[in-house]
Amino acid sequence: MSSGETIAEFDALLTFDGCRYFVEITDTENKPSIRELEYESLRKYNLMKILFPGERLGYWIITTYQKQIDLEGLQNVVISRTPKFILDPDILCSLQRQNSFPLPVLGKIKTVYQIKYHSFDYQAVMQTIHNEIISVPPAAARGKFLELITPYTGLVERVFLGILSAPDFLCLLQQHGQESLVKTIDIDHVILAFKIKAHPSVTAVAYIVSGRNCFYEVDLANFKIKSIELRKRATRDIGHFDKGLNQLSLPTAKEYIRSSILG
Repeated sequence: MSSGETIAEFDALLTFDGCRYFVEITDTENKPSIRELEYESLRKYNLMKILFPGERLGYWIITTYQKQIDLEGLQNVVISRTPKFILDPDILCSLQRQNSFPLPVLGKIKTVYQIKYHSFDYQAVMQTIHNEIISVPPAAARGKFLELITPYTGLVERVFLGILSAPDFLCLLQQHGQESLVKTIDIDHVILAFKIKAHPSVTAVAYIVSGRNCFYEVDLANFKIKSIELRKRATRDIGHFDKGLNQLSLPTAKEYIRSSILG
C-alpha cells in the first residue's frame, strides 16, 4: 500500500541462496490473462527493486499454463509448471476435523512488518515526474517522460500535465471534427495527461471532469472515449492532483499532444 493505493500483491516473498524471490501462483489458461500477468510481473519486479535496493532479486512463477510466457526484462526467473489439480472439498472437511495441519517452522518465517525495506511513495513519485516534465518545453516532454518513468513502469501509469478549459477542449475537438464526442457530457474542466502501459508506448489522454461527478478518458490519438468508474485509481489520482495543476493554453496543450504522437 502507498498513499492509500494497493500497489502490488505478492503470493509469497522468500529468500533463498542469497536471492530475494517474489512468487506468483496462477491457474489461468486464458491468453489475455497471461498477458496481464506478464505486465504485472514487470510492475512487481520494478517495485521490488525500489523496496530492496541493491539486493539480488528473483521471480518464481508456479503455473498450470503450458505455453510461452514472455518475461523479457526480468532476471533470475524460475517457471514451475504443474498440472491443474481438482480439489476435493470433502478432504478439507476431513482435515479440519482431524486438526492435523503441519505447523510452520517459525524460525524461518517473518511477518511483513519485520522486513526491512525502502518505502515507495506513489503520489510523491507522480508529483516529482510532473514537476520535471513541465520544466521542459512541450516538444521535449515525451522524451523526458520516458526517461523519468522507466524505473516506475507498471507502478505509475499516468502523469498529469495541466488543466484545459472546457471551451478550449471543445475547440480542440472541433478542429478534429470530433465535437459530437462529448455532446451529452456536462464538462467542468479537462486534465491533460501522458499515459503509459507498456514502455515505450506513450499516449496523450484527456480526463474530463463532469459537473455531475462523472469522469471520462479520451485517447487523443484516436479520439476514443470511455467512462471511468469511481472505484478506479484514475479518479483518486485526479482528486489528489486536480487543484494543484496549472492552466494550459490551447497551443501548449496541442504541443504536448503532438509530442506524444511524434516522439
